[in-house]
Amino acid sequence: MNDIRKIMCWIFACTSLMYLYWVGIATSRGVVLSPRILRSTIFWAIATIVFGVAWWTVWTAKASANAWGIAASLTEIMTFIWPLVFVCGRSGLIILVPLLSE
Repeated sequence: MNDIRKIMCWIFACTSLMYLYWVGIATSRGVVLSPRILRSTIFWAIATIVFGVAWWTVWTAKASANAWGIAASLTEIMTFIWPLVFVCGRSGLIILVPLLSE
């Protein structure tokens, strides 16, 4: 169990750094003016915080590590579901609902 904790800890750390890099790129180029890019940048900033806190709580074996780990995992799942639901519109929901009901 300790090995899984270490693996997930480093996954959270690397993901947090990846999102932090994306926020830095978006803000340094000044492309945040577009509403679509602004939403993405805000999501990346929130994800950076969630993954960073999840990494820290798992690394230090705090009692809240399970809750932050679940929050980070759900955030990661939402990054894959988001395009299906919002970009594809109704067709995305038509694809997603049968998959979730199985």
